[in-house]
Amino acid sequence: IAPAPFIDFSGGIVKPPSFLVVFDIAIIMLVIASGIMIKKWPENDGGSSSGLLVGWVTLTSNPRIWVLGLIQACFEGAMYVFVFSWTPVLEHTAGDKAGAVHHGYVFATFMVCMMIGSNLLTVFVTYVAKKQATMASRTHTDPTQLVLLYTMAVSIVALLVPGIISSHFVTFISFCVFEVCVGIYIPAIA
Repeated sequence: IAPAPFIDFSGGIVKPPSFLVVFDIAIIMLVIASGIMIKKWPENDGGSSSGLLVGWVTLTSNPRIWVLGLIQACFEGAMYVFVFSWTPVLEHTAGDKAGAVHHGYVFATFMVCMMIGSNLLTVFVTYVAKKQATMASRTHTDPTQLVLLYTMAVSIVALLVPGIISSHFVTFISFCVFEVCVGIYIPAIA
């Protein structure tokens, strides 16, 4: 029995199936899902018919939107760099120990850390709001903004530590702390 042909975007159109077949199938599924969404999903515009021009005027007249965009770009850029670099960094700090980095366990741990972070957001925001209510301060910043500010600071430290301390365990723990910060960031920035 001959293997079924699959699209090879590097030149030929027929190749035997390999571990890349799932990505070919994912592309097909993505195209189908996109078509369904375009046809079936109504636009969620909040009930207004303001249009692109009003959006552009709002964007250009409010510097806070640009600051928010810059914050998102920087933090999410750090997240994506982390996504591509955690594996080689942990393998490097593990040294010559064969199989010292169990990528599945590490990734699962990172996902648990993100979940912990997203649950901590509510705890931290509630704590900050209660603390602000008891203080006689005239400047009350939104509790979520304060939590995000501290989250950014902790994220910076968490990503600096592996560059300073060359320990496999310390690097792994600092990466876990960063993932907790990512878990706080994602719902907070929304």
